[in-house]
Amino acid sequence: MTTMFHPLRSLKAAVSQIGSAIDASEAYSQAASGRSRRTARGENALVRHIPL
Repeated sequence: MTTMFHPLRSLKAAVSQIGSAIDASEAYSQAASGRSRRTARGENALVRHIPL
């Protein structure tokens, strides 16, 4: 029994997988930076209330 190897199909699947990983990484990065910005804004609001 022989198995046909399709290099173009394999390459397309690999590129698709890499693209999905990049998209997921970008979404995670944007979500993380949004959380840090919200935290920084909240911290700035607290700092303004500290009497110096």
